[in-house]
Amino acid sequence: MEDIAWDFIAWTPEWEALAEKTDAVCFSSLAQRSASSHLTIHKLLAAARAKATLVFDVNLRQLFFSQEVLEESITLADVVKLNHEELPRVAQLFGAPVSGEVVCAQWLCRNYDLKLVCGTRGAKGTCWSVRMLCTKLRAFRQLLRIPWERAMRLRPDSFTIFCAGRHLP
Repeated sequence: MEDIAWDFIAWTPEWEALAEKTDAVCFSSLAQRSASSHLTIHKLLAAARAKATLVFDVNLRQLFFSQEVLEESITLADVVKLNHEELPRVAQLFGAPVSGEVVCAQWLCRNYDLKLVCGTRGAKGTCWSVRMLCTKLRAFRQLLRIPWERAMRLRPDSFTIFCAGRHLP
């Protein structure tokens, strides 16, 4: 698909005002496929960086991503969300060990100083890596104090927001 709305994100005074008061910014690789949107997203991140939690949602769709955008975005992020198919692809692109979710997520946390890596696995649940600690959501949910059934019903974007909310300043 080409000429999608996120290909034409323009910097506006409204974006600037929003950046000054936001607690979190969620941005994706797919929305950065055009040069103008990439520039706007990075202006927003720079304007919000001092006080906001930056959440990078990896989207490896067709040929609409580059290693440069992925690395630049992961470097800026506090939290990274990806799925079970994207995690080994990202690890391979960056020369990380590709020997399982836990090892890949820990490598990302360690090498990019991330607060959290959230990896979705569809019906199989979710893998968390919080600074080198990785558990399944079933065990981790007690720390979060939410019912298992509620956590498993969250859609991926809602789940990302829920995860990032635990790391807001």
